[in-house]
Amino acid sequence: EVSSAVLVYEDSSLKLKYRGADLCPETGQPYISIITFLCDAEDNVGSPEYLSNVSGIYNFLWRSKFACKDRERGESCTLRDSESGETILDLTSLKGIYSLSPPGSTDSYSVAVCEKLPDSQCKKDTAVCLTTPNTVVSLGLHESDTSITRSGERGITSLTYLHGDVCVRELGGSVPYRTVIDFTCDREEDESPSYVDTMDCEVRLKFPTPLVCQQDFTSCEVIKDNKVIDLSHLRHTPQHLVSNRIPLGGVIYLAVCQTLLNSQSNACSGEAAACLALNSESTGKNIGTVSAPLHLAPDGNPELLYNDGDKCPSGGTYSTRITFLCDRDSATSTSGPYLVAIEGCEYQVNWYTDRACTSSDPIPIHGCKIPDPDTQFLYDLTTLTRSQGYYQTTVSVQDVDVQITANVCGAVSTCGADVAVCAQAQGKTISLGKASTVTTELAQEKGEVEVMYTGGSSSSHCTKGKSSKILIMCCREEQDFNLLSVSDDGCVYSFSCALKVYVNLALKSACSNSAELCTISPLLPEGKITGLLREMTEHFT
Repeated sequence: EVSSAVLVYEDSSLKLKYRGADLCPETGQPYISIITFLCDAEDNVGSPEYLSNVSGIYNFLWRSKFACKDRERGESCTLRDSESGETILDLTSLKGIYSLSPPGSTDSYSVAVCEKLPDSQCKKDTAVCLTTPNTVVSLGLHESDTSITRSGERGITSLTYLHGDVCVRELGGSVPYRTVIDFTCDREEDESPSYVDTMDCEVRLKFPTPLVCQQDFTSCEVIKDNKVIDLSHLRHTPQHLVSNRIPLGGVIYLAVCQTLLNSQSNACSGEAAACLALNSESTGKNIGTVSAPLHLAPDGNPELLYNDGDKCPSGGTYSTRITFLCDRDSATSTSGPYLVAIEGCEYQVNWYTDRACTSSDPIPIHGCKIPDPDTQFLYDLTTLTRSQGYYQTTVSVQDVDVQITANVCGAVSTCGADVAVCAQAQGKTISLGKASTVTTELAQEKGEVEVMYTGGSSSSHCTKGKSSKILIMCCREEQDFNLLSVSDDGCVYSFSCALKVYVNLALKSACSNSAELCTISPLLPEGKITGLLREMTEHFT
């Protein structure tokens, strides 16, 4: 779809990505088309060529002259697209006259950027003039065709002044001076040219400026569990702040899948994707540049790795590792990047965001209404709450029948105030979890919902109180409530409850719309009651 189009620069190529509305049967995810544009100066418009289809991702190649950098037309202080006339680069703000002297030299240079020097300093139309104790020399003229250029190979924007005074005389002619000003990316606020060297009658000057800084991009998409995780929206914010645990005080500026944009607060070089700005230093440290696309770390979480930063005192260069973790509440909270560790020269950042979640990631919810992240369907478990006739099972412990009663998203009145799960025998009751502590998780791949309670009765083995987990499943026929397991210490109780209710949309046709009661289940199998036996013995005997 056109509305999904994203234009990125990655792997040294310009790419246009579209995401379709239809789903690929193989992955269950939307189709994706990627058009890679390559320069072909001899072609006209060109047309796309089909390359491949891998798991619903279609790849095309488009060779065209419109993908070539030689379409750029230089002028005195701007660079334009020769076809559209659109301004690509504007250095007008640098226009002016500058003075400089090489370190340790008595020579001085007058440099005019995008204009001429006054005629009184050098000959007419001179743009760069060298003044020595003995002479004045024109090092290049600003002429009608003087223009800035950008080298695709060197990636440097230059302004060249030709036809200066004679540098050397040769048989049959002479070689005049020429001056080349290289505009280099630098985020420093102080902008002025400096002398580099003179070789073969060519004077080379360097002019650091943020105006020529170009962003490097890398892919911000990765496939996890057959689902595309797309973090491109994080690019919309030019820089993100990390301010916790910074040694000596300061902040870390981060960009996502790209280099940092110009910032008054950012004193790092133009290649930085992560910049450490300390309160005690006037310049920042580049702690990582765009090195690789978004990928899955060994633990399965999306990860960005920025390498090749400034030199690290302990050897090598600084780097930054950003791990993106699933947080479905991040859209309405203050979740974001924070520094978790510094190991040697590597800064490690964790970033909680809802965009890192897939349908297989559990959704912890404090309450009983669970949103489906893909369909926005709201699973409301309060429909399973019973005011009477609760979910029950009976377990025999040393010839004593222990009745376990539970409710979903509510208390059991016969167990006591705020008790959601309890065990009862011989007139005694122990709480296996409080209703007010309920949390829920939705695991869509299994078609199950897990309801959890904590804060139950304590004992010598369960000083923090007992807890219960009820796994609710949609069944076609039988409905029951089972005690599945008890932890060895007798503190955590796991149950299953099969119901004819909507739990997973994929199973909708198999389930009715009624929330009927569960029936009593068989006794807990032998070998699973060690912890239960100890706890029941302590409480009921």
